[in-house]
Order: sequence, then structure tokens, then C-alpha cells
Amino acid sequence: MQANYSSMEGYIAARLVTEGLEHKPVGGFTRDNLIRGLEGLGHYSMNGFDLQMSPTDHVASKFVELSMLTGDGRVRT
Repeated sequence: MQANYSSMEGYIAARLVTEGLEHKPVGGFTRDNLIRGLEGLGHYSMNGFDLQMSPTDHVASKFVELSMLTGDGRVRT
């Protein structure tokens, strides 16, 4: 499978959840602990791709890349 924007977004989301799980408070894997772990990340750099999570900011990244799908299903940037 060739890498594309969707697969990159999925990879970043999975890495972010993994980091949130690693930073969870003591008490096991619960929804609330995952949320606290993600909110406690603060600034997080993923090989130069900067993310920011806090109790008041759940967006993580405000980066936007404009692209267009061509008629044959290719992505054009």
C-alpha cells in the first residue's frame, strides 16, 4: 500500500493515543484516564510534526494541507 494523507493522519492519531495511554494517571485504562493522559501531553513533537494538547485545547494540530483528488483518484497538492 502506498502512503497517502489518510494513512499519515491515521498514523499520527494512533501515535497520539499511544502517548496518551503512556501518560495516563495511575488507576488503569479508562476513558477518563485516557482523556487526562492526552490533555497532559502539552507540546509533543512527532519527528518535527508539532502537536499540542491541553484541557482547553483538544485539536492537537492546526496544520492544513490543501490537496485535490483527480478524476483517477490521485492526490494532487
